[in-house]
This record gives sequence, C-alpha cells and structure tokens, in this order.
Amino acid sequence: MWIIVVWIMIVFIILGLILVISISWPIFVGAPWVPTSMKLVQKMLEMAEVGPEDVVYDLGCGDGRTVFMAARVYKARAVGIEIDPLRYLWCQMMVTLLGLRKRVTIKYGNRHFWSRGYYVSTVGLNEATIAKYVREQEKHDQMMDRISTKEAEDPFRGS
Repeated sequence: MWIIVVWIMIVFIILGLILVISISWPIFVGAPWVPTSMKLVQKMLEMAEVGPEDVVYDLGCGDGRTVFMAARVYKARAVGIEIDPLRYLWCQMMVTLLGLRKRVTIKYGNRHFWSRGYYVSTVGLNEATIAKYVREQEKHDQMMDRISTKEAEDPFRGS
C-alpha cells in the first residue's frame, strides 16, 4: 500500500516539475507563448492566399495551430519553429497523430535560427542567394561589433 502512495507522490512531483519548467522556460529565453485565435489564424492564411504550392513558416509556432491549419485546410506545406522544448514535443506528437508528417515539419529553433538563412527578405530566393545573404549579414554584424566600443551603461551609476 505504501509503495503505491510513494509512486503517486513521485508522479505528482514529476508532473509539478514539468509544469514549472514549462511555465518558466519562456521567461528564460524571452519568448512567452501567446496563442493566436483559430479565427485569426484562418483569416491570416486566407489573406495570404495560401495554396497547395506554398510553404508556410511559423516562427514561434507554439502548439502548431497555424502550421496544422495551413496543411490540413489549405493543403500547403508548413514549417513550424519553436524554442520551448515541451511545445516542440507537443507539436511533434500532434504532427504524428494528425498524419501530417509529409506536409508539416517542426524544428526546434533557438537564437542561432536567424544565422541559418531564415530571413523574411529571403522568401522565394534560391539557396545560393540565401547563403550569400547570410554570409554578408554575418560580416556586417561582425563589423558592427568591432565598431561599437561603447559598453552598456549602468543606469544607477551613470557610467
């Protein structure tokens, strides 16, 4: 009898830890989850005139509602990028359960995501052009880092 009580306590502790991690993770990475209503998702996809030949990217896909609707309703391919590991796993599970593996890809993205060429201004460009764009952007960022000599100021000390 006491073994069952111990196991139940362990399960509740683990579920509590998962809940705490899920709530606090976005605070650490600076990316809170703010779900978009399904009505608004549908309106966005309609306004974008998404069709079967399109690829929809959702940066910070959360629970995947945008990519799932794009794939299921509009028959488009979709890529969701999520920084929260629990929501990423949730999306992976839902892709499998909904049978959307052929049309939906969920990626775990972090702060290095942008250095891989996923810029809004690169939509529709070929891979060579995107690679060149990323190289030039990285050179520009490095140059700006060298030029910037001013350190962050302490607002309490004024220096």
